[in-house]
Amino acid sequence: MALSLQERLGDWQSALQLMQTAVSGGYGEDWRIEQARNEAGDLLAECGEWSQARTMYGIDGDPERLVHCLHALEEWAELSTLAKTLPQGHPILPELGSMFASVGMCSDAVEALIKSGQRKAAMDVCVSLNEWTMAVKLSREHNLDVDVPSLLSQYVSHLLEENKPLQAVELYCKAECFLEAAKIMYRLAKEHKKNEPIKIKRKYVLAALFVENHVRNHEREGDKVHLHENSQSQDKDLVFEKPWKGAEAYHFLMLAQKQLYEGNLDTALKTAMNLQSYDDILDYETVYSLIALSACGCEAYEVCSKAFMKLEAIPEREIWDDAIEGFCE
Repeated sequence: MALSLQERLGDWQSALQLMQTAVSGGYGEDWRIEQARNEAGDLLAECGEWSQARTMYGIDGDPERLVHCLHALEEWAELSTLAKTLPQGHPILPELGSMFASVGMCSDAVEALIKSGQRKAAMDVCVSLNEWTMAVKLSREHNLDVDVPSLLSQYVSHLLEENKPLQAVELYCKAECFLEAAKIMYRLAKEHKKNEPIKIKRKYVLAALFVENHVRNHEREGDKVHLHENSQSQDKDLVFEKPWKGAEAYHFLMLAQKQLYEGNLDTALKTAMNLQSYDDILDYETVYSLIALSACGCEAYEVCSKAFMKLEAIPEREIWDDAIEGFCE
């Protein structure tokens, strides 16, 4: 009678205490205890006492109530564990997937949505969170009618139109499309201001590393790599066949300049002469000006004269008139 009164009054915590006392005496009913726990937990949740509500629901309590409680407490690790224990098709799984997606937990979101049978929603989560590798894997495993590479290409084009090439590179890296990332980095290096050689070198280094990652991926998959396949230009050949050539060019350029400024003229000349192998990357003016200066400094006038002849052959030759006249004097 006391138990019924507590239930009518909505004092579920007192009712629960009475039930637990009855259980110890061998008179309790499990279903009534579970009902009391849920009702008491709901009251605590309405008051914002989420931690106490979680304790009241218990580990084996109603999953839907527990999910909302853990979400309010931002206990993502426990939510992830709970999602893995739920059976296929549980009604709370789609909501769990949305919760995980909202905080960037892509793998957990995908797992929850796949268990609920919502494969298309799982693919949308991968795309929205830029998890393109997972999207490709999901498409293959579940035979989804989604052209992931086309979606990726469209998004990259959008980023490039908005002048966000580094975001496009990051996107390609996430999708393990390292060759496409290398092409963008190579283009950025070519377009960079020439008075910042260290930054240009870094971009060439990144491009080369991306090419090596591409090669490793194909070797791991047992594919034969043809880096120069479908290349129609000299730039593409440099990216594919000689990925480190750009980085080498700017490395030797900066080394020659350093040696020249430090007064190591003979060494600077040797390094500068080596730059002739990179005239497809470096400007003629830069290469032969450096050779001329180094040669003049160490009195290698024949080399200096040839360098000035190269400079004089450049269409905008008036730029070099004063320098050539000074040398002739």
